Amino acid sequence: MSRFIVIITLLFIASITSAVEQPTEQDINALKIAPENCHAFYQLGCAYTAMSQFDEAIKYLSKAINQKDSYREEIQNDDALIPLKGLASFQKLIA
Repeated sequence: MSRFIVIITLLFIASITSAVEQPTEQDINALKIAPENCHAFYQLGCAYTAMSQFDEAIKYLSKAINQKDSYREEIQNDDALIPLKGLASFQKLIA
């Protein structure tokens, strides 16, 4: 099994087993193994949002969008990111 499949599987398991409240070890390790892993950037953005660390959340969400523009639409519709919606930096990110 490729490392990529293992990483995606771990991220999926982490996402369905509990609400993300902090950056997961899987996400951080995924970026060490595959720094281009845009899903790990997205998950870290969600985690930092849950911890009210909005600048960090925007930073990681921006990296996700830079690697895969389709995240722009997903970010707009993700309930986990509602706390960011009033921020100018978030509006700039999704524009």
